[in-house]
Amino acid sequence: MPDTKGLTMKIRLLYFAVIKDLVGKNQEDMVLDGYATVRQLLVRFAEHYPTTEGVLQACRVAVNQDFVDLDHALQDDDEVVFIPPVAGGQPEPQQGFRMLQKDALSLQPILERLSQPNIGAQVLMIGTVRDHNEGESVKALKYEAYNPMVEKVFHAILDKAREQFPGVEVALSHRVDHLQIGDRAVIVGAGAPHREEAFAACRFVIEALKKDAPIWKYETRDNGQTWIGLGP
Repeated sequence: MPDTKGLTMKIRLLYFAVIKDLVGKNQEDMVLDGYATVRQLLVRFAEHYPTTEGVLQACRVAVNQDFVDLDHALQDDDEVVFIPPVAGGQPEPQQGFRMLQKDALSLQPILERLSQPNIGAQVLMIGTVRDHNEGESVKALKYEAYNPMVEKVFHAILDKAREQFPGVEVALSHRVDHLQIGDRAVIVGAGAPHREEAFAACRFVIEALKKDAPIWKYETRDNGQTWIGLGP
């Protein structure tokens, strides 16, 4: 460990979803003494905000929009996000195509992206807002996202799908902000010369998205509101 006696560093903490609710703010700067790892930051943060301790145990940590492990050494001016459990070579985007948007999602941009001469099968997965979850009636929901990292994660997922399924083209679009029952929340598309690869690639993308994309779902129910994904 380097000799950092007397030195300090300042990092910026960005808060989303249940973490934001518990601390009551969107972001803040924190000054740390000398050398500090993510593990040490979590200990200090839990001491400062005791109500977050249980949630922090389920969080992953991103530094400068990349997931890191607990022994990662922090640097001055790092941007740090505690990522609660989520609700989950790139061609140039076509004009008007957005992977993350507040407006209603359309199938056409996805289909156009999959329309290539070598593609003989197209598969779509459309996720919509349902009126129930976990035995409770759902009235509406809101998706919140860490936008800069979401775009980065989306591109990484699509690149990995193309690498794992040669000859396949994939695309996705996810909606954020307020949605009503029946609204499209996410569209994932995969095109391949044959249907087996298209189905497999489509499933790969949606499962990776649900696991890694920093997007959180806040449900409005008959008995109140709750963030989805943390579990008991």
